[in-house]
Amino acid sequence: MSQQRKFFPGWLVVASGFVIMATCYTIFVNCMSLFQPLIVSDLGISLAQYNISNAISTVVSVVGSLVIGHVADKVSGRVLGSLTVIATSAVLAGMSFIGELWQVYVLFSVRSVLSVAAREAEWMLVPSFGFQGGHGPTK
Repeated sequence: MSQQRKFFPGWLVVASGFVIMATCYTIFVNCMSLFQPLIVSDLGISLAQYNISNAISTVVSVVGSLVIGHVADKVSGRVLGSLTVIATSAVLAGMSFIGELWQVYVLFSVRSVLSVAAREAEWMLVPSFGFQGGHGPTK
């Protein structure tokens, strides 16, 4: 005797996350090299300096993840997500006014920490919608 199992809505969250990562994030990461020559020539910096900014931002994001982890334990996911969106918007606006190399280093580093915070907020909020009966965040 076979039983028909009820569809579990949490799998929609998993599938949505997969589609987002497979499209938006993968395209962004893999196509960034297309824009490197334009960024480097516009800022008047070398490709090595630009790549150093990416390396610095990676190291800063690792250290920043430790800080964001503690913040995420004390603040609700909605607050963290909202602050992350506002701060990311400010950083992206600031990136359009970059004129010096140090500004590239600082804003790329801040952007990296904010992306860690956004992922932390996502892990706090998104699974709760599908895996806890669809009632929204519990924190």
